[in-house]
Amino acid sequence: MGKTNDRSVVQRNQTLENAQRKTELDAVKHLMQTPLGRAMAWRILDVTGCNRPIKYKPNAMDLAHDVGVRELGDWLLEEIREACPEQELVMRSEYLQRVKRAQLAEQQANDDSDNPG
Repeated sequence: MGKTNDRSVVQRNQTLENAQRKTELDAVKHLMQTPLGRAMAWRILDVTGCNRPIKYKPNAMDLAHDVGVRELGDWLLEEIREACPEQELVMRSEYLQRVKRAQLAEQQANDDSDNPG
């Protein structure tokens, strides 16, 4: 009789864990559904440095901090890849488009200042 109760507790806990995980992944999907959400996710990935190597720092505490921050970005990227992998490509493409627009605007502003009137 004790095993039946233990099994039902394990099954109930697994069901709760599965429901919690689904909620977490649904939240990531919701974030990634809009351009602003994808831009925010990209900003977090960029700030955490998960798209570039960690720079060496002689102070172990500074290096450990940077590694920890990087882990947060890696975690978010893995969540995106699990919840909605197709949105990662969209997010990266939108970022590149923003960079191009900024470069063109800067170039145009420079051209305008070089050729007044």
